[in-house]
Amino acid sequence: MRLVLAQFPAGVGMLWLSANPKGRRAWIKGMSSLYGTALLFGGIFTYFVYGGFFTKRVGAGIVFFFGIAAYFLVSISIKIWDKIQEQEKLYLEFELSLENCTLKGICLLDSGNHLKDPISKKPVSIVESQWILPMERQKKEENIKLIPYHSIGKNHGMMRGFVGDKLVIKRERDFAVIKRPVIGISENPLSDKGDYQMILSPALLQE
Repeated sequence: MRLVLAQFPAGVGMLWLSANPKGRRAWIKGMSSLYGTALLFGGIFTYFVYGGFFTKRVGAGIVFFFGIAAYFLVSISIKIWDKIQEQEKLYLEFELSLENCTLKGICLLDSGNHLKDPISKKPVSIVESQWILPMERQKKEENIKLIPYHSIGKNHGMMRGFVGDKLVIKRERDFAVIKRPVIGISENPLSDKGDYQMILSPALLQE
């Protein structure tokens, strides 16, 4: 513990001079990479040296090789972790309300969804027809919409839709509340595995 505490200021100084990270997240990643590389290098090096793998004196070339190998292993691990974290941010919890019915599910934040209601100019989020069945009886005539759309294999089409009372999107630290959201209804499943029930327009989180 004393050794770690003694080396910590040196690690901070090395990281600041070499990368000058901005923000807490960057510092955590940098320090994790630095100490992860050191621990991995030390473990691999100790195993091969004291395990009898090397029968001759260990030269600078071998030390350099293991150091580079440890660095790349840690860097690849961090990149894989970042990719997983970014992927998870695309899936958000939501609640859709209309009259006395509230449905909960998972939505996919899709940057390719630019569908808008031509009358209100509001972004359209898309749900599955089977998932929305409990809410069908709550729809009133004035809430029903027909939304024109374009898709692959079908240049022009009309999608059934409606205007809900409220759509709540649960983000990492807060909530986004969209009043009178425009919802399009897809007759086909949105996800083969049932991972999500709504395709959310990113424009809704920017309003």
